[in-house]
Amino acid sequence: IDSIRFNAPRAFQTQNRAVSKNDYSSLILSLNPDLAAVNSWGGEENMPPIYGKVYVAVKPSVGTLISTARKSLIIEKIKEYNVQSIDVVIVDPTYLYIVPTITIRYNPADTELSGSNIGDLVKQKIIAYEASNLNLFSKKFRFSRFLDYISNAEPSIVGATAGILMQRKFAPSIVRADDYVLSFNQQIRRLGDSKKVITDLLYGYVSSSQFTYKDRVSYFDDDGFGTLRIYYEDPISGKRIYTNSTAGEVNYESGVVYIYSFLPSEIFGEIQLNARPIYEDVSPIRNQILLIDGASIRVVNDDSNRVESTITSIDTIGSTTSLSSVTSSALGLVTY
Repeated sequence: IDSIRFNAPRAFQTQNRAVSKNDYSSLILSLNPDLAAVNSWGGEENMPPIYGKVYVAVKPSVGTLISTARKSLIIEKIKEYNVQSIDVVIVDPTYLYIVPTITIRYNPADTELSGSNIGDLVKQKIIAYEASNLNLFSKKFRFSRFLDYISNAEPSIVGATAGILMQRKFAPSIVRADDYVLSFNQQIRRLGDSKKVITDLLYGYVSSSQFTYKDRVSYFDDDGFGTLRIYYEDPISGKRIYTNSTAGEVNYESGVVYIYSFLPSEIFGEIQLNARPIYEDVSPIRNQILLIDGASIRVVNDDSNRVESTITSIDTIGSTTSLSSVTSSALGLVTY
């Protein structure tokens, strides 16, 4: 019903011609009912701008990508409705992951359920929230609504707090050094603007999963002022030892991370690059789709202040859905 309510007036407005960017979305959806979602934008909205083109991202109802042959068929069909000399380019969706760390407090006097039971209920609410509120183009993550939603999992819950990270995933080459661009398209939190701070003792709000670099298990972080670094942890002191203090740059305002001449010797699946946003509400742009991955839950007894349950494995759509969300500037590719 919601889909019909949204698409019907737009389909009527197109009048079987493609003029505005929204016309392309409506026509492609009406001509291809097996697609779950379509989003379109003018090439001038890309970074860098590309004029004379309309870009269209499509998400199939089953799976994550459509084939190259299917893209060509869609483009040929839409040409029949194109009243301007504009090229149509179909691109794949990319995923921006929300990683919430949640603390639930409950009153044991108001329920017969255990902390573990309540954790399981909250887990199911997270899965339901992602399925009904995210997983499509233009679907925003609203932090306050998310907390309200999971707080309603059980009447005995007296409070819910959370911190969130944004996450992009990429699989770099392990045979040649290359440059990579990862775009969060949200402002990233930073330490400050004063270079008077001794930055080699500080790190900011960018982090990563592990990879092997110069024969050591290593990680990315930032210095809080725009420099991306690679470090390993000293096994005795636990301090961060930096093996590359100029591994890349972080543009906190635009939310773009640049990695230069990166050549790990081993990766453990995809590398997960995390960044803490300035604002907890996260909005996708262009071909981005938001999903939840890596969520964790702590359930605290509000009387005893004791942690009764911890859950770190949640089967969200985001935990099983992954597409490369990175471009290599060395290959001359464009970040959408």
